[in-house]
Amino acid sequence: MAEPHTGSEGPPGIIDTIGLAFALLNRRPYLIWIPVLVDLVVWAGLRMPLTGRVEIDSVPGGTDGSLIVERLSNIDFVSSVTWPIPNLLGQGPFADAPSPVSLQSVEIGETAGVLLAFVAFAVSIVLLAGWVAMIARLVDGSPASDLSWIWASPMAAFRLFLVVGAVIAVIGFLAIPFMFAAGGLHLMSVNPLGLLSLSLLLLTGWLGLFFLFSLPAIVVSNASVTGALRASYQLVLNHFLAVVALLAIATLVRVATPHALSVFAESQWSVPFAVIVNAYIVTGLLAAILLFYQKRSSYTQSSSAVSPAATG
Repeated sequence: MAEPHTGSEGPPGIIDTIGLAFALLNRRPYLIWIPVLVDLVVWAGLRMPLTGRVEIDSVPGGTDGSLIVERLSNIDFVSSVTWPIPNLLGQGPFADAPSPVSLQSVEIGETAGVLLAFVAFAVSIVLLAGWVAMIARLVDGSPASDLSWIWASPMAAFRLFLVVGAVIAVIGFLAIPFMFAAGGLHLMSVNPLGLLSLSLLLLTGWLGLFFLFSLPAIVVSNASVTGALRASYQLVLNHFLAVVALLAIATLVRVATPHALSVFAESQWSVPFAVIVNAYIVTGLLAAILLFYQKRSSYTQSSSAVSPAATG
């Protein structure tokens, strides 16, 4: 059992947090099943295109138009559902990993494709919320028999959807001055698209960083939409460098994993081993992020409770 925090001790460091997260995962290694299942679906090659047929001639721009069509043709129901889960297959050396089966693509009409696109987005949010909620039960020490995360996932997904909508609304509001500036540059015969795109990219990245822990706040602390946004903002504000370090390590590991496992991409018999290793790594990293939120937020709360007593 973890020792309670006092006013003098701080939260564990980044490396200690990651190590503790993987130690917790080692107690229940079967919790890697969601990333494994996602990779197995991708490995089977089932496709349900959502974009319909797009003619190359209808897209202007020559080569760029062809590239757009190629990207549109890769949008399908299965990948639209599984995109929040960091899978291995289809990444880097595993882009063309050999598969023992080859399922046929399912043709979908344009109207049905639009409806399924909304369904795919909703299911993907529920899948992400369920995965995070399941690992959150591991982090908070709940028994293995606790399946409350299943019932909590739809509500967490609904709150996450509202959080995303709120962040998009904030981005839109803050982007208004940039749009006026872009309009002024256009009147001066200066192409504003580059500056506008860069500004929106930086704004989105900055807000995304500060509201990154909204979903952990929802599933760990059962926070409301505004409470999740506030908790995430305060956590990043109080532990900015630690957050950046954690994200840098997680991103580096995530990018390096497919290349480190590339030797297993050559045979259909070794691919499952790589899938399991990747699922273990990404699940451990998710547990580390949730544990980071839990430890840092509880430390911040205990520090704020001790300070008035100390000054009084």
